[in-house]
Amino acid sequence: MGRGAAFVTTKDDVLLGRITRIDYNLFMKTTELLKALRKLGATEDRNHGKGGHITVILHGKTAVVPTAKGEIATGTLASILRSLGLTKRDITQGRK
Repeated sequence: MGRGAAFVTTKDDVLLGRITRIDYNLFMKTTELLKALRKLGATEDRNHGKGGHITVILHGKTAVVPTAKGEIATGTLASILRSLGLTKRDITQGRK
């Protein structure tokens, strides 16, 4: 399986022939994500967030973003974008 195609399966899914594909073909480092969110008008609250995490606020919605170096896991990135009401297009094109 290549990068960008994550398959989520459980034993029941395999038995029933259901395989769910998560298509969030977007890989970003934390610094890249925070830079893109700042362009969209997000603010960072470094006082809230525990041990290597910060809280990001955008249009009244909040998300906790890890500050570790390296790429953010695909599922984590998808959860952050969903919490902020964004899509991968919003992040890559810097609009919303």
